[in-house]
Parts: sequence; C-alpha cells; structure tokens
Amino acid sequence: MGRFSSLSPAILLLSLQILTRVFTFGLNQLLIRFSSPALYGAAHIRCELVLGIVLFLSREGIRAATLRQDDRSEIQAEGKDRKSKHGVDQEAGSEGGNLSLLPIPLGILFALLALPLFTSSSTESQETRPYQDTVIHLYLLSALLELLSEPLYLHALSARGGRNLALRVRAEGSAAIAKGVVTLAGVFSLGEEAGLLAFGLGQAAYGAAILLTFTGSYSLRFGLGRTLHLYMPNWSSPAKPKDESRTSTDRLAVLLFLQSILKHLLTEADKIAVSRLASLEDQGGYALGTNYASLPLRLVFQPLEESSRFQFCQTLGSLSDDRADGANTTASTKETQVGKVTSEPATQSRAKAKHLLTSLLHLHLFLGLFLLSYLPPLSRPFIQALSGSQWASTSAPRTLSAFALFLPVAGWSGILEGFLQSTASPTELKRYNRVILSSSATFGVVLWTLTRERVAREVGVSTEEALLYASTASMAVRALFGWRYAVGFFKRSQELALTDLLPSRATVLTTAASAGLLRAVASRLPFSEDPMAVLPLKAYGPVVLAALSTGVGALGIMWSQDRQSIMHALSALHG
Repeated sequence: MGRFSSLSPAILLLSLQILTRVFTFGLNQLLIRFSSPALYGAAHIRCELVLGIVLFLSREGIRAATLRQDDRSEIQAEGKDRKSKHGVDQEAGSEGGNLSLLPIPLGILFALLALPLFTSSSTESQETRPYQDTVIHLYLLSALLELLSEPLYLHALSARGGRNLALRVRAEGSAAIAKGVVTLAGVFSLGEEAGLLAFGLGQAAYGAAILLTFTGSYSLRFGLGRTLHLYMPNWSSPAKPKDESRTSTDRLAVLLFLQSILKHLLTEADKIAVSRLASLEDQGGYALGTNYASLPLRLVFQPLEESSRFQFCQTLGSLSDDRADGANTTASTKETQVGKVTSEPATQSRAKAKHLLTSLLHLHLFLGLFLLSYLPPLSRPFIQALSGSQWASTSAPRTLSAFALFLPVAGWSGILEGFLQSTASPTELKRYNRVILSSSATFGVVLWTLTRERVAREVGVSTEEALLYASTASMAVRALFGWRYAVGFFKRSQELALTDLLPSRATVLTTAASAGLLRAVASRLPFSEDPMAVLPLKAYGPVVLAALSTGVGALGIMWSQDRQSIMHALSALHG
C-alpha cells in the first residue's frame, strides 16, 4: 500500500491501465477472432450505450462536486483536532455523505428510463437475435452494482479516506480481468447462438468485481458495521442554517449534473447515430475501429485526464471556491478574498497547476503528432493482422484512421475541461454549459454537411468517418473555450503561451516524412476479399520494417530536438 501511495496519481493510473489492458487486450483479441461483426456490434454499440448513459449521468457531476468540496473542507480543517482522520465516522451522516449516496437512486431512475427505450427500439434484425433483452438487463445490472460502490469510492479518494488511490487501482484492475475472463469463457461454452449473452455476463462480472473489491477492502479495514454506516443518510434537520460551503457544493453538484447530461449526449452522439442508421455488421466494424483507437485513449489520455483533474482539485479547488464566495460579499470582504487568493501559497499553487497543465498539453501534442503520422497508413494492415480479413473489409480500417485526428483534439479538450471544472466558479460553469450547447450545434452542422450525398461523394467520406469528424469539430469548440479560460486564469501571475507547447520543426518534418513512406509501403500489402483468407506473416514484413525504422528515427530526432521540454513535462507527472 505504501508503495502505491508514494507514486503520483498520473503514474499510478497509467501503470494500472497498461497492466490490465495488456492482459485484457489479449482476451479481446480472442473474442474478436471468434465473434462475427454483427455480434460484436450489438454488444459494443447498443449495450455499451445504455451502460454509459446510466453510469455517466448518475455519478459524473457528483464526483466532481464532492472532490472539490472535500479539498475545501480539508483546507478549512487544517490545524484543528480531527476525531477520526482517515476513518469513516466523519463521512457517515454528513452532508458530503448524503451527496455520495445520490448516484444510487439516480442510477435506478436512469436504468428504469433506459430499459424500455433499449428493449423496445431494436430493429427487426436485432429483435431476432437471441438474448438481446437479457443482455440489456445484465448491462443495467452491472451499472447498478458499480453505482452501489460509489459512496466507498468517493470516501476512498477523499481526505477522510486517506486519498486511497491504490484501492481504485485494485478495483478497476480486477474488474477488467474478471470481465475478460468471464466473457471469453462464455463465448467458448455457450456457443455462437448465445454469444451475445457472454458479453452481458462479462459486464455483470465487471460491476460485481468493482463492488466486491470496495466492500471487501472496507470491511477488512474498518469492519462491516462501520462500512455499512457510510450508506446511512443524514435525516436530521440542523438547527442552524446551512453554511455557505454546503450551499455552494449543492449548487455546484446541480450545475455539473446538468453539464454531464449535455456532455454525454454529445459524447455518445456517434453511437446513437450508428445504432439508428447502420446495420449490425457496420456497427461491428465501427465498434472494432473504435475499440482499437480507444487503446491510446484508455492507456494514456484518460488516466492523465482523470489524475490531472484530481490534482487540479487538490491544488486550486479551494481558490476557485473562495472566488465564488467572494462574489456575494461586501467590498471589504472582497479585498480580503483577493489578498487571500494572491497570497504566496496561492501563487505557488497556481505555478504548480500551470506547470502540470502545460506539461500535459505539451505531451498530448507529441502523442497527437505520432498518431496523425502513423495511424492512417497502418490502420488496414493492423486490423488485417490482428483481427483477420473479415474485419479488414468492414468500416473498421477507415474508422480507425479517422481517430488519428479525433484523439489529439479529445485529449486537449479533456485536460482543459478537467482544469475548468476543477477551478471555475458556478457562473463560469454556466457559461461553459452554453459552450457545450454550441459544440452540439457544431456537431450537427458538420455531420449534416459531410453526409449530404454530393459532398460525401466528392470528398469520399463514409458515414462512420463523418461522425468522427463531426465529433472532432465539437471537441475543438470545447477545447478552444477551455484554452481561453486557462489563459485568463493565469493572466495575473504567469502567461500561458501556445508557442511554448509546440514541437520543434525538425520533429514535425520527420514525422510527416515517415507518414508518407509508410503510406507508400502499406499500399503494396496484398488484400483479399475472402473473409477467411489469412496472409502469411512474411507479407507484413515490409510494413513492420518501415514502421520500426521510421519510428526509431522520429523518436531520435524528437529526443535530440525536444528532450529538454519533454523531460520538463514528465517531471510534472511525478508531482
């Protein structure tokens, strides 16, 4: 436990993702080999969509609000004698404890709303597929099991819970492995006819593993009675009025909840469109391309975004709350707040946060540069080698190629949005809600333009690619607002300049040349329309050799030209 605790959140989450994804990636490859595109599409579009709706809408806003309030409370409690540091007594029955229980009834509500929509709106081909409704029920069960662990999750990451990030690492790692093992066992034991049921059982195992890990750890550490005490709401009516911090937290939770609805509708718009417009086979190709493209998202972008959001809350959350509270005070109180915010500790906190923010954005630019250079030319050889010819003839390669543009923009948007939500006042969060609506409109306009028959024919863009390009445009709108907010946030103390984040010209030219060479080599790879055809390994030799040689060369140029800035950025991840 001590070893886990000594690591920074970014490194810890990154290690978790790498270890678990390496194992589950192998399991998923077996699933892909033994699953048809239609079966894979049914499991990873419609079922994942209903799972995401329930989980995201039920807990996202609550998590952000409680983490910010927890850091504020920790600062206010410094120097005071606290009865049970790193215990459960302070949390149970508190206002923060009540808020941590809210995802459970919200999850039940959203599950009841989603159930008739996803079990009665299937297309004819989906209705004929066995176990479709049963699998939807299993995915909803998984979501509810996961939400039952939410009070323990929030307590574990709070100051009262000792910021026990290792417990989250253990829970998510064991759940990912359980899901892969159960799904694979189900595919082999149930047969092709009940293959979709195996995916549902695997997802149910994921939710159960999350809940069992949290409850088991807390029961062993604190006892079953004190663990259950965290699930007890506070029904008492305090004699004194609510203090300002609790009112601020409630208001923030509502704002972030409404914002999560807008964000999720926009984030899942592509899946909604694909599930309505595409056949199951096309959904399978889109799902496979998305699954492969999400590997860097889950391995690098997502853990960095989550850990940075956590660190921004710790470093600057209380300063933003002070700014928001000061907006309703007298002029003399405002002067006190300004003095407090611009004090030496606050200045140091801003400098630390700026270092982390610029470092993450800088690293995302390098990752994005390599994705743009290597992903498009290697998408078809990659899918054909790992998944077989039946997948190479679907929309999967073009979908994977389009992600080369989406991932860097989404990475920047995620980091900047995490910074904004961790530091913005309620007024600024309301303004950001309007930005999300604008990005939704951008998505609709770009998608409508690219899917018009004449435009699609002239540009040569498929429906799946149009969805991703529209999502990229909407993410860019949010990233632009997040960047402007960050520039304004640091304007008083330190300047935030885009030119400081850009890679060197030599690195850009080298990766561009590598992309051209790879495209020429990959175009010579033989391709068979036979879904059962298997290319010999030696056929991939030229592509592998070109990818390795250009990759090593590009990394060498990048290291020689940008070594100092990269090392400076990596140092921020160690805290």
